Amino acid sequence: MLRIGRTEKGLLAVSVCAIVFGYVFYSKQDFSKWLQPGNTMMRETHDPVDTEQVTPNRNVKLHVPDRKEKLDNPDLLNLDPEKLFNRTVIITGFSQNHFIEAKGMLASVQKFLPHTKIIVYDLGLDKESLEQIRRMCNVDQVRHFDTTKYPAHVKNLHTYAFKPIIVMEALSEFEVVFWCDASARFQADPRKMYTYLKEQQGFLRRTVTYDPHIILTRTHPAMFKALDVDRGAYSRDKGNCPAFEANRLLFVNTTLLRQKFIVPWLTCALRSQCIAPNDSILSLNRHGPKYTHRFDQAALSILAYKNMYGVWNQRNDRTELFVSVVDLSRSHKGADTVQFCTTV
Repeated sequence: MLRIGRTEKGLLAVSVCAIVFGYVFYSKQDFSKWLQPGNTMMRETHDPVDTEQVTPNRNVKLHVPDRKEKLDNPDLLNLDPEKLFNRTVIITGFSQNHFIEAKGMLASVQKFLPHTKIIVYDLGLDKESLEQIRRMCNVDQVRHFDTTKYPAHVKNLHTYAFKPIIVMEALSEFEVVFWCDASARFQADPRKMYTYLKEQQGFLRRTVTYDPHIILTRTHPAMFKALDVDRGAYSRDKGNCPAFEANRLLFVNTTLLRQKFIVPWLTCALRSQCIAPNDSILSLNRHGPKYTHRFDQAALSILAYKNMYGVWNQRNDRTELFVSVVDLSRSHKGADTVQFCTTV
C-alpha cells in the first residue's frame, strides 16, 4: 500500500486545495483573481468545459481525444495504453528567442507522433513566426498566453510560473497532456512507455536523483517554507527525495494527480514568494547573498516529496526508458526538417 503525504496536519490545506481544484477544473482558465492573497471570494457557478474541439485544417489526420466520456474518468489509468496514447495532446510554449530550437522539437513530434495534435502557447513570438507555426503539420491551435490575467511576476518568463498555469489549463480540457519545452526531442515511438503510466500514477518524467542534495542546493530556502516542508528533515531523508526535470512532463488527468500535485504546483506558481523568492537566480551561485533556484522544477520535486511520498522511487524508476523516448537538445537540431501542411 502506497503512503501518500508527509504529514496528517494538513487537513485544512487539503480542504482548501479541493475547493481550489473544483474551480480550476471547471472554469475558463483565469486562475489569478481567486488565488491572490487576501481574496476569499469564490464563485458559486462554473462555466462548463467546452468539449467541442475545433477540427484542424491539416492534411494529417490527428487523434482527437474522445470527449464522450466524462473528462474526470476514475478508470482512466485502467485504459489500454494505446487508448491513452491516442488521447494525448502535446502542449508547448516558447518565446521568440527559442523559436528555431522549438522547430526541432515540433519536427520530432511530427516524426514520432504523426497523428498527435499540438497546441502551442505564444509566449512572445513575432508575427512571421506565428504564421509559420500555424502552417506546421500537427499544430492544431496557437494560443496567446495573456499574462495580464495573472500576478505581475508571471509576466517575467524567467520565473517559469507560466508552465504550471498552462499545464493546468490543458488538464481542464484534455485527458493526457505531454508538456514539452523547446529543447525536447522525441527519438522513439512513445507507446512503449505508456505501459508504465498506471504504475507511475499517471506521471512520467526524467528523475535526476532521489538524494536530497540536488534540490537542497538548487532551491531557495523560502520555497521550502512556502510549501510547508521542513528543510532539515528533507535533507536527512536520503533516497526519498526525487529531483525531477520539468522540461518534458507526461500527465494523465487523474483526480489524485491534480489534487495532490498539479493544483499545489499551480498555487505556488501564482505566489511570487513561492515560485520565485527574492534573490533567486537560475545559474549556479557559490558566492554572495543570492540563491541558486530552479523555480518550477524545484516546486514540482518538493511537492512530490510532500504529497506523493514514496510513490516515485528508485525501485520503480523509468528514467532510462523515458529518456530513450524523449531526450533534450538545446540547439537548432532538426529545425530544418519541420513539415508544413498548409500554405498561406
